[in-house]
Amino acid sequence: MVRTGYGIVLTIVFCIVSSVRTEAGCTDSPAEMYSALIRYFTNANTDSLRSAVNRWRAECSNIHIDDGILLLYAIRTEGFSSSMIGTMFFTHAFEIERQYARTELYTDIDVKAPGLEAAGQYNEFLRKTASALLPKCSRNTDEYLICLFYSGDFKGFYSLLRDNPDYSGCRLTSLYDYYVRYYRHLGRPEIGLIAGAWIPLGHASRLGIHPNLGYSMGWQQGPVSAGITMAFKFLDAPDDYYVKQAGLFLPTHEFFGGQIGLDIGYELFRIRRHELHVVTGINFDGFDALDMDRSPIEKAVSINTLNINPGFEYRFFHSKNEKTYIGLRIRYNIVDYMKSGQAGSNLSGNTVSTEFVTGYAFRDVKNESLKNLRYYK
Repeated sequence: MVRTGYGIVLTIVFCIVSSVRTEAGCTDSPAEMYSALIRYFTNANTDSLRSAVNRWRAECSNIHIDDGILLLYAIRTEGFSSSMIGTMFFTHAFEIERQYARTELYTDIDVKAPGLEAAGQYNEFLRKTASALLPKCSRNTDEYLICLFYSGDFKGFYSLLRDNPDYSGCRLTSLYDYYVRYYRHLGRPEIGLIAGAWIPLGHASRLGIHPNLGYSMGWQQGPVSAGITMAFKFLDAPDDYYVKQAGLFLPTHEFFGGQIGLDIGYELFRIRRHELHVVTGINFDGFDALDMDRSPIEKAVSINTLNINPGFEYRFFHSKNEKTYIGLRIRYNIVDYMKSGQAGSNLSGNTVSTEFVTGYAFRDVKNESLKNLRYYK
């Protein structure tokens, strides 16, 4: 019942799209177009076939026609050359596979619609033609791969490209490797939340350990990532420390700080869903030590510094689609709270940040494309 309902909706949509001319120059219906292509192929009208494919592909963007029928025709007439395979082959291949799947659905539910039926007949023609040519093609060649693909054996096609070194000299293998590399290194935006502890060292330890909360947003391109992080540390210091203002040394235990800056990272390695990154950041860091209500000149005291923070970040992508992750980030913060001149106590010393992170990586295009290419890590 669900498949039938889906098929009826698909049929209605296809009929509407087929009946509306979205391009001014597209004057032929899908049924006329597909029928003509089959006729030109069968009657060996080479010029008419090539002209029709080029014209309809240029004028009718609402109908998908790739080079498949031209490639099969060249193989059939022994005029094939690997140079005929366009660089967009795999972009079209994703759509061809979807078209074949729609043809199977249409056949299964037995719903009749002129445009959908014509598309189904065209796809079936390509499938049967490729299947008939396949035994005549030599293995380890582009001709064999093309016929295997259009015969509908997509699993076998991608298996040969991915795993069989005998096909390494084929143009399709080179294109496949290029697409895999491209999608593997496709950039992705990321957002994350941070929760952890800020731990001062040396004389700065008198400030005490404070919770640290924040967020990050950025972009990863291949192994390199860049982004902006903002975090806040809070709760009063456990003991008083001194700040300087108007020539006075004033005791305080107040503490509310934050940092914001640029982070750069590099993915050291990835094993299945586990990643390890080396990270470093250049941040503006500081904390409010005295509010204006307690100041003799009604002016708040803030202690600020530049923060350079190298470290490591581990991530585990716990969702199968590799979008969400949890992890641990440890950084060593190189700071100088004495340089501001506002510290009355000795606050020299660096700090360590230990943070749990959780994030979301927008990987839809990347993962979906690698899935379509049958590329598995």
